[in-house]
Amino acid sequence: MKFTMSHSSIAVKDVERSVEFYKKALGLKVKGNKDLPHIKLTYLVDGEDSGYELEITLRKDHEGEYNLGENPVHLAFWVDNYKEALAMHQAMGCVLRVVEPAGIYFIQDPDGYVTEIMPGL
Repeated sequence: MKFTMSHSSIAVKDVERSVEFYKKALGLKVKGNKDLPHIKLTYLVDGEDSGYELEITLRKDHEGEYNLGENPVHLAFWVDNYKEALAMHQAMGCVLRVVEPAGIYFIQDPDGYVTEIMPGL
């Protein structure tokens, strides 16, 4: 039996705002959409089309902020130019924290979701 990673899903308040953030911050692009009666799904992929997707979920009947609690779950991306990426994210004002001893940093999207940025590839 073989399992293959498919996607991660995050719930957002504003699909367009989130798509623009992930396009600008991580170079993701929209692969497709599904608009169902109770939910709207938007699928984003990286520039390499690695096969892994980020599913942006809009729950049409949800009001207010999502409670992320103390959830340590986060997305993680490799970047080929760490210093350039860090400078861009600092200019965007979305850097949550830099962990210099580990050589990584974290950004936060408009809904509070955290993404780890790591040098590599």
